[in-house]
Amino acid sequence: MYPYPYPYPYPAYAMPAYRPAPPRTPEGIKWSLVGLFLALGYFLAQMLVAALLVNALANFNPASITEFITAIAWLLIAAVLTGILGILTLVFYFIGFGYMYGGRNEFGPAHARNLRVSLVLSIVAMSLGLVGYLVTWIANAGVYRIGFGTIEINAGALYLGVAVGVVMGITVSALAAAHLVLVIRSVVRPERQVFLMTAAALGTATPGIAGALQILQIPHVIEVLQAWADSPGGGGGFFFTAPPIDATFGIPSLVSAALSAVVMLIFILLFREVGASIRTGALKPVLPTPAPAPSWMPGPVAPPMYPTYPPAYPPQPPSQSPPGAQGPGP
Repeated sequence: MYPYPYPYPYPAYAMPAYRPAPPRTPEGIKWSLVGLFLALGYFLAQMLVAALLVNALANFNPASITEFITAIAWLLIAAVLTGILGILTLVFYFIGFGYMYGGRNEFGPAHARNLRVSLVLSIVAMSLGLVGYLVTWIANAGVYRIGFGTIEINAGALYLGVAVGVVMGITVSALAAAHLVLVIRSVVRPERQVFLMTAAALGTATPGIAGALQILQIPHVIEVLQAWADSPGGGGGFFFTAPPIDATFGIPSLVSAALSAVVMLIFILLFREVGASIRTGALKPVLPTPAPAPSWMPGPVAPPMYPTYPPAYPPQPPSQSPPGAQGPGP
């Protein structure tokens, strides 16, 4: 078509709308609750094992080495199963904590700061827990001093082992309680702060209460163990007879497990309330606006006019005049 029409601009398309990513905190609360319920089951299992231990010791016959070995075997099986439950507790809880840490900015800067601090506290608590078990085991290894035909109970090593266990237990429990408090402190209702702090205080005091009961029992433990070592046969009874222990030896474990179960129950109720508040909309996470995806076009959205060549208005052809008269002139 001549002349060429006006060129049309390249159509500009609007950028696609992007939905924000779903909040991570509700998923974190859900998995953390699974871990806390497993922790409650762990402490209830410990309480059951301690109660069975107390009952077994109350009806124990020290003269029967077979009965002693059977009781120890059942306790070892229960300890292994309880340990597996404890590992599952940590796995599921930290799955939930990972979700919550990923969504730490959903409830403001205070919540984000609390979760960053709680992450550090959890790492320090687990590290000190491992160190505490190792130090306590080393201290307890020196309780028995075996000489030529004699066995002596080292009271200092026994006190040291219990003291180290109590101190490390209080420290680790305080760090773990502070971790749980900081995870939900900024999202729990203000009137629930008292229950939150009560659970933390009781959890911190639990190893101290159980440790105090153990320390009160140490003189009786030393007396029992030394009588066992001094049994007839030049110490032979120490290796071939069961120790004359009684039911009171299982009381510290029973008290510790019962108090820990109460602490876990309080935290479970608080975590559930936070999850319910998020589901009902009482707590609304603030989701960050996602950055739009970059355009596939390197330049502006509307590229230059097309076609660029030939030009929109081609040059006009040269003007022509009509030819002159034809034939001879007049």
